[in-house]
Order: sequence, then structure tokens, then C-alpha cells
Amino acid sequence: MKVVVAPDSFKGSLSARAAAEAIARGLQQGWPELEIDCVPLADGGEGTARIWVDACEGTWENIDCCDPLGRPVQGRIGWVDGGRTAIVEAAQATGLELLTHRERNPLLATSYGLGQLVDWVLRSPTVETIWLTLGGTATVDGGVGCLQALGIAITDAAGKPVARGGRGLQTIAAVDWTTSPARFQPSHPQAVKLKIASDVTNPLLGELGAARIFGPQKGANSAMVEQLEAGMQCWATAADRADLVAAPGAGAAGGLGFALACLGAEFSAGVDCVMAAVGLADRLAGAHLIVTGEGRSDRQTAGGKVVSGVLRQAADRRIPAIVLSGCVAIDELGALEQMGARALMDAVPAPMRVGVALDNAAAHLQWSARQIAQLIRLGQQLSNEC
Repeated sequence: MKVVVAPDSFKGSLSARAAAEAIARGLQQGWPELEIDCVPLADGGEGTARIWVDACEGTWENIDCCDPLGRPVQGRIGWVDGGRTAIVEAAQATGLELLTHRERNPLLATSYGLGQLVDWVLRSPTVETIWLTLGGTATVDGGVGCLQALGIAITDAAGKPVARGGRGLQTIAAVDWTTSPARFQPSHPQAVKLKIASDVTNPLLGELGAARIFGPQKGANSAMVEQLEAGMQCWATAADRADLVAAPGAGAAGGLGFALACLGAEFSAGVDCVMAAVGLADRLAGAHLIVTGEGRSDRQTAGGKVVSGVLRQAADRRIPAIVLSGCVAIDELGALEQMGARALMDAVPAPMRVGVALDNAAAHLQWSARQIAQLIRLGQQLSNEC
């Protein structure tokens, strides 16, 4: 019996690879004869670049850049297709995990470091495509910092560069798009395509926009959220790209999606990009069961997350799928079943403090997977006897 194990990361505890390996160990313990194929996945969030580059047998390059507060940090650029394609993970330079809890403040956090990484990629004479993965950022600066690092003039009423971070958005008076990198122009002899792998489709403004949805996740209180929303309005007006403000994904990564769209970036579902890179479709050939999972299953699961992508692949091939989740929103069970989940299993074996659950996530996943294998084995035995 062949089982494909294809989980997302379990945020705050396990990478996708570590989660897949823990599930595989448990399945093997419960049924040693199983043939197991581990296929860790991502959807544009943290860890996406590593899975993608490793699957393509690419190489890595370490580049000096700044973190969300302007401090020196090393980011990584992944190179695949013989250097023709670069994969840049926004969280490498702008990631929330680069800050302590007390340091999280989207009024100060900037996406400038990501712009530094993209600028470095543009210096390569062989690069033809740049993929950016946008999950896990600490910023709500509308991508202004990233554009500033690329040399684009974004100024206040006095003609001076606006301050970095979300606090500078309300002071934006003008944007000179003629200062954009020449290689993003289709007519350039070495034109570079800019592509985005994301797991969200939020617009830039409004109740589902960058400030109101993502601000609190990055440390903004209610007053900050209102200030950031007002700033996004100023940014959108000055950018003069009304056609992109409501575009799906414009609000991704605190509005970074909008800034990149202004440079001509094309959006794709991150999970689809990664599933294609790892060859999931081919690896599902002959599979009898798929086990996927994530840290929390809730209303966001259906919106482009790994689990939704895997369930879609499973449904297309009529392969039964089981979801292992560290935390389950009970009111979303019906939605997951409609997506094709045959069972939704809680990876935490008993009520416990969150810290304890996170610290023991691998052991809990292994235990839960073992129970799954033993139950399936029992079911097969009973079916044979009947």
C-alpha cells in the first residue's frame, strides 16, 4: 500500500520536512509494510524557497541585506534552471521571525531588505525570471521600502524620500515610476519577468486589506491599524494605479503585492507552484492514501493553503485523503469534508498548554500517524474477514 505524506509546515514548531518525517515514522510504526513517499510542501510562506530550490536541485547564494528594522542580516537567493530563474523568499529579509515579540511594530518595519535582494538578482546577466514568495513578513509598508531599495523615487511634499516603514505612508506625495529598474521593462534586451507566489488574495484597502487583516498579525494595535489604512490610501493615490488597488493579492505581505504589481509582477497560487516544482502529480501515481496537515485548520485553509491544494489533487485522482492538524476549528469541518477530506485528525493527543504542544509537536504527529496506520490496517483485516 502506497501512502504519500504531503504536509505544510506546522507554524511555530515544525518545518514541512520535519512534519512529513514525523508522520512517516508514525505510519511505519503502525504498519511497517507501508510504502511511504514524503513530499513536504509550502504555499508561499516561510520555507517555500527551500522546498522549491531543493526540489529543482538548485543552488543558494548568501547576500547581505537589512532586516525589517534596518539591521544587517544575511538573506538567501535560490538559483535554478542554470541561473535563469531566481527564487527570493520575502521572509529572508522582512520576516516576522527576525524580530522579537517586543520589536514587532509595522509602523517601523520596512521591506527595504527584500528590495536589496531583488536588486542583487537584477545584476545577474543570466536571470530571466524572478519568483518572490511573500508569506511571513513583518511589514505593512505597502512595499514602499522594497521599491526604494530598487531606486524608485517615492517622496513627500518637500521632495524628500519618505521615511521607511508604515509611518511613512501618510507622507507620500509623489512617485516617479521612470526611476524603476530598466530590466522590468518588456522592451529591454535583458528583460526580467517578475512573478509572485502567494497564499492570499486580499486587496490593498478596506476591511480585507493589508492594514486591517495583516496589521494585527504583525503587532499593530487598533490605532496603528487606522494609521496604516490611512497611509495605504495615500500610497494608492500617489501611485496612481487604481486598476491594481483591488486586484487579488495586492494586500499580500502588508501591501507588498501592490508594489510588485506596479512593476508588472504576475500572481500565482504559491501551493500550485510548489506542487509543480516537487512533481506531486507524478508522485501520486499508484497512491492509495494521502496524508496532509498543517498547524491550524480554519477558514483560511480553503484560501490557497497547502491542505486545500493537496485535497484538490486527491479529489481529481479519487485518492482518499486524511488531514492531520495541530488545531481544528470545529465549524470548518464541513468545508474540509466538501474539499475531499475523508477524515480530519487532531494531532494533539490531549488538552495541554500551547507551549507544551509546540515543544512536542513531532512526537504528537508521530503518535497520531501511528493510530491512523493501525486503524487502516485493522479496517483492511476486518474487510478481509468479512
